[in-house]
Amino acid sequence: MTDLTNPHDKFFKATFSQPGAVALFLREFLPAEVTALFDLAHIQPVKDSFVDATLKEHFSDLLFAVPLHDADTHAFVCILFEHKSSVDHLTPLQVLRYMVQSWDSMQRQQRPLAPILPIVVYHGTQRWTVATDFQALFDLPAALQRYTPTFHYHLSDLTTASDEQLKAMAWVGA
Repeated sequence: MTDLTNPHDKFFKATFSQPGAVALFLREFLPAEVTALFDLAHIQPVKDSFVDATLKEHFSDLLFAVPLHDADTHAFVCILFEHKSSVDHLTPLQVLRYMVQSWDSMQRQQRPLAPILPIVVYHGTQRWTVATDFQALFDLPAALQRYTPTFHYHLSDLTTASDEQLKAMAWVGA
């Protein structure tokens, strides 16, 4: 019998390596005002183009470039997927690290910096209790907050998805 190491990781990567599945996921789980900006018909996985060796292991098939409607042909958004099967209170730091490494790699390759939409997909058994705001990691006086990076990641908590949402996304139901 074959031993499946990290079956959730393998399933997630196999599913999200398909641009059509990613586009379907984004339409279903992101706010409409966000997906309205994207040309999802032209979403493409970012493989070795600017993902450096330290990131390949983490999300070589989980970073996608999607052009924006009504924008310069070079404008695109990188969509970073990170999936979790357990609550991890340092998720905002991990996501920020991936984002900075991606921007560093773009810069080294003399590519224009692209905005990154970080998405965390959660499918664990406990309630997700981690803030989606990076600054929530700190207990800072207001005067120091402006010196700490500010960003949010989008949480797609599949444990709270309706049956209708999951049925519409048969691959998630699997």
